[in-house]
Amino acid sequence: RIYKKKKIDSNEHIPIIICGNKCDLELNRIVTTDKGETLANSMNIQFFETSAKNDINVENVFCALLKAVLKKKQSFQRAKNELNIQKSSEKNSCTLI
Repeated sequence: RIYKKKKIDSNEHIPIIICGNKCDLELNRIVTTDKGETLANSMNIQFFETSAKNDINVENVFCALLKAVLKKKQSFQRAKNELNIQKSSEKNSCTLI
């Protein structure tokens, strides 16, 4: 549901990453790595298997999210700068009577 909402609100970029948690409990696995990767690829997002207990990929998930946020911020700033350039190239005048 969250991903469908994200697609509807296309003007708003919300970084999404799929995390398969507790990857250290291999015997209790419900979703295979392949299924997680396939879903993430179909949604064009990243997939990580994580384990807080064994410190597997926890930091990598946060780094990936931070990179996505910074990338969006830089993209937004470039677009904003382009708008400012376009505005400043227009001729302006003022008439007092």
